[in-house]
Amino acid sequence: TKTAVLRAVSHDLRTPLMAILTSAGALAREDLELGREDRTELATTILGEAGRLDRLVANLLDLSRLQAGAAQPEPDVWAVDDLVVQALDEVGEAGRRIEVALPEESPTIRADATQIERILVNLIENALKYSPGEEPVHVQVAATASDVLIRVVDHGPGVPDELKARIFE
Repeated sequence: TKTAVLRAVSHDLRTPLMAILTSAGALAREDLELGREDRTELATTILGEAGRLDRLVANLLDLSRLQAGAAQPEPDVWAVDDLVVQALDEVGEAGRRIEVALPEESPTIRADATQIERILVNLIENALKYSPGEEPVHVQVAATASDVLIRVVDHGPGVPDELKARIFE
């Protein structure tokens, strides 16, 4: 299990790291003439991918603390709309493909906002990563008298059948 986790994590670390190194390398080259728009795009890539790396490291640290029993939830009352907006802010520029459907009246929940936000960011980033680039990703919030449901819907390939039984490990 550790080997599988390390393989997945190293891939998840290398992808944004390669984008950062490539973009920074292009900016540092004196023999490459770049226009203002190209420089802005490269800088945006560096910042976005660095943020992604930061979130991945935070997720790994949280996982470690949870497994050690050192992380304690800090529940408070939150409007679900606020949690969704915070997650979308974290996703950044990639979030332009996201379509959000919220109820007229925002339901409130008692939850650890940091953990809920992290869960939503992970789900949204995965949906953006695995769905076709031209397809929007939908975030839908629905509420009943006792439950709140947040759905992240995409048109990606889905989870392979052989991994479904292990998805929440």
